[in-house]
Amino acid sequence: MDESGEAKYRVVLYERPTPNDLGEMTETAMYGFVRTRLGDDMEAAEAILHELKEKGAATTYFESALGSRIRVEIQRITKG
Repeated sequence: MDESGEAKYRVVLYERPTPNDLGEMTETAMYGFVRTRLGDDMEAAEAILHELKEKGAATTYFESALGSRIRVEIQRITKG
């Protein structure tokens, strides 16, 4: 958790052979990222967030603007 008490997550996109590590995100930023990619699909966004809270990690898929499928892996960061 950071100073605000929010959990932190590492987000990695797999669209090409080389992963694109987006780095650490707070829970708020990660939620915004997921919601932006899923559009109006609130149930899918909530399912991802629930899985993160339960397991500490989640994998989901988004369609890019060019129509390719992008795998996104999100992992809770634990300090200590």
